Amino acid sequence: MCIMGAYLKMEISSGISLILCVILMVIFIWLPESPHHLVKIKSDEKAQASILWYHRDCDVDSELQSLKKFIEINNSLPFMDVLKEFKFPHNWKALLLVVTLLMYSQMCGLNNVISYMETILRSCRVTVIKPAVVVIIVTACGIVSSLFSMLLIDKCGRRVLMLTSTSSVIVSTVCLGTEFQLLDLGYDPDKLQPLPIFAMILFQVSVFIGILSIPTTILGEVFPPYIKCVASCFASIAAGIFSFISVATYQPLVNLITEKYVFYTYSLLLLTAIPYTLLCMPETKGKTLQKIQEELTKKS
Repeated sequence: MCIMGAYLKMEISSGISLILCVILMVIFIWLPESPHHLVKIKSDEKAQASILWYHRDCDVDSELQSLKKFIEINNSLPFMDVLKEFKFPHNWKALLLVVTLLMYSQMCGLNNVISYMETILRSCRVTVIKPAVVVIIVTACGIVSSLFSMLLIDKCGRRVLMLTSTSSVIVSTVCLGTEFQLLDLGYDPDKLQPLPIFAMILFQVSVFIGILSIPTTILGEVFPPYIKCVASCFASIAAGIFSFISVATYQPLVNLITEKYVFYTYSLLLLTAIPYTLLCMPETKGKTLQKIQEELTKKS
């Protein structure tokens, strides 16, 4: 999309994007239904075929029995009883943890920087490279870092990756704030051009390598299966609300306090994520659900 936006007319890039969406929709026609759905409608034979299609080298019968047991446990609790499970400390603390991590991931300026990246670079008077080309480079770096995230999340652990990612995002937003402050003070923009480019690349890499992926990873590890779906629903709603607040307030804040203070605000907000991660976020790497929930119960 970044490449098409930079070199093609809007009508052409929109048409190509539409064609890709149509192709994706057509491909879905040939995909088998999920085993979960087929077991729920009592279609065991189709469920076995679906399991074999999605998991080529697995024990189909064992997977089917595990899936049936999982669905039976989940269906045994009415919705109101599932909600009552959040009265227990390990469950509501887990939900609070996930929602807080999602708040940091959305309120760090992620969507704003991605959406306004070219505009921000133009405001920084970047001319050594076309801002549209910088956007392409930064986006490519984000894709690569997201791939590395899958490798590092188990090798380094969740807390270390979250701390590293958060610290790097803070550095990048401080750099962007400093860039705008130096421009306001009358410094030569030509000599400052490497700073916003570096800040954008660091921001994108740092966000995708940890602060964006950690909350969803934690979400899958801190809840028992029978309340995970409801917890995921609450977490998704919270993430949507935080994302909306961040995007909706960006331009009004820029108009009110200018770009430099907006990015300094993001830095200060993320600064609170470091003690929160150290004090409240358990390391879930290689631990059982019971062990994770015991740690959550102990943490204040």
